[in-house]
Amino acid sequence: MLSIQHDSEHARHAVDETASLLESDRCNDDGGVVNNTIANTLSIPNRGATARQRSFNKARFIILIVLVIFIIDLAFCLISAPQTEIFEHIICEAYYESNSPLLTSTRSRWSEPSSGCIVDGVQSELATLKQVKETLDMIPSLILAVPYGILADTFGRKPIMLMSMIGIAAETLFDVLICWLPQVFKVRMIWGTPVLQVLGGGIAVTNSMLYTMVADYLEPTDR
Repeated sequence: MLSIQHDSEHARHAVDETASLLESDRCNDDGGVVNNTIANTLSIPNRGATARQRSFNKARFIILIVLVIFIIDLAFCLISAPQTEIFEHIICEAYYESNSPLLTSTRSRWSEPSSGCIVDGVQSELATLKQVKETLDMIPSLILAVPYGILADTFGRKPIMLMSMIGIAAETLFDVLICWLPQVFKVRMIWGTPVLQVLGGGIAVTNSMLYTMVADYLEPTDR
């Protein structure tokens, strides 16, 4: 009898211990599920805020790049007409100074100062000056676009873009200097200023770097 009673008590304790462990595990599992559910629920607004912030940063970056491209193109458009007029004035002065005083006196009879510059000798020189200048401006970009693209893959887009903008600014500065001192520099010396675009590759490299920076910043699905 004592043996049977001892065995039954031992079995009951074993069952109680087993039941207690299973219940504890179940409680832990349920608690883990609840905690995971709460964490996921709380993280949904955070993910939404992060996505909105990322979208805002993308839009701001794209607007900034577009604004830079617009300012650069606008600057080139605005400088074209005054530069042409300055070239015409320099060529016109040189044309009348190199010819007889009769031409100079004839020019002075016109009511508008620029009216005497509308002659074949001045306009043909002006057209030649501008066409050669524009052609030479394109050569550095045609030759150096690919090499600077390779360098941009190695050293980054921003240094190459800044370098090209420095080259453009240097060329523009020397063009202004030549036009400012026509007594010192011949106006045709502006044909040599495109050499400065070797530093950076010119406006084509600048624009390509800006567009490439946008492509690098965006995800493939956003392009």
